[in-house]
Amino acid sequence: MKTRIVSFSEIQKHPFKSLAPSDYISDEEDEPTDEEIHEEEQYEADKDNPTCPLCNGPGSCMGGLGNLTWFRCRNCGVDFNIEEEPE
Repeated sequence: MKTRIVSFSEIQKHPFKSLAPSDYISDEEDEPTDEEIHEEEQYEADKDNPTCPLCNGPGSCMGGLGNLTWFRCRNCGVDFNIEEEPE
């Protein structure tokens, strides 16, 4: 099945316009690009070995709360978190 993502402003401009088949997007997933793969690998690396956003020092895990995992920087002591993707 194909679905079409339409903005509200587009609907307001042309409320009775019919959509051509080329206006629809496919539900089939495309292969991830090299950039998307790199971003995912970087996310996993950051999750396992997080660095402080202030001083780039190593983070020490304090625990999870909801979908956030909290860390404390061993160098400067600032608390920061990483958001976990819901399963």
